[in-house]
Amino acid sequence: MKTTAFIFLCLLGVAANGQLSTSSLGPSGMPSAPPKANSTTSGGILLYAGWDKRVTGPARQQNRDMADLRAILEKYGQPTEDLAPRPEAQVFPGIAYLTPLKTVEVELAKKFGGSFGLSSEFPIATEGFPKGVKFRKYDRGSLRIGENTHVYMLIDGANRVISLAFMGRGVPPFVPSPFPPFVPVEGQRYRNNLIDKNDGAGQASVADARGQGKYVVVYTVGARNITWFVPEPMVNLILYCSQL
Repeated sequence: MKTTAFIFLCLLGVAANGQLSTSSLGPSGMPSAPPKANSTTSGGILLYAGWDKRVTGPARQQNRDMADLRAILEKYGQPTEDLAPRPEAQVFPGIAYLTPLKTVEVELAKKFGGSFGLSSEFPIATEGFPKGVKFRKYDRGSLRIGENTHVYMLIDGANRVISLAFMGRGVPPFVPSPFPPFVPVEGQRYRNNLIDKNDGAGQASVADARGQGKYVVVYTVGARNITWFVPEPMVNLILYCSQL
């Protein structure tokens, strides 16, 4: 089977050239008004205008990237415009979807002890994700997160966390115990690094925690192992945006 690209977030690629909303920009440089009326009127996710449009680029690579995302997530959601707040969904056990970034930083520091190291913010360049989302990468600092070396937080235009992940070399899935079993995604292998598509291929597996927190966990094994917590509304939005 030909290796395909596992493309959770390729942050060091070229960012999508989408147009911002015509509304004024907030202090973070992201649009302060929603692209669609129902995206924030009830506190829902804040995205770029045209958030569901395809970026330009080699059609074959776009199709491969989107096909990989669908293969990983298609059993765990529906391709819908899931823009509502969804407070029952979690980005990590005990932390709700759309919790402000600074609050999540504090909560994770309380859970694990210690503090984050340096962090950097990047736009998402990978096809298949809604526009208007950024990704913040943290060095572990003194945070006690096993052998993981980095934490990644995916944020919307209002700096609220909509997904997060942990990365480290040779680390097992970073999940609480007990936890639902991880089921391999059959038939394909995916590039496993969240940042660099050229990092090598790894097998993906998924644990279904929708019954306890409305999220799934994607775990990839390769040069760098990644534990990615994906709340149900993000599963639905990614499936919607990765349709061909």
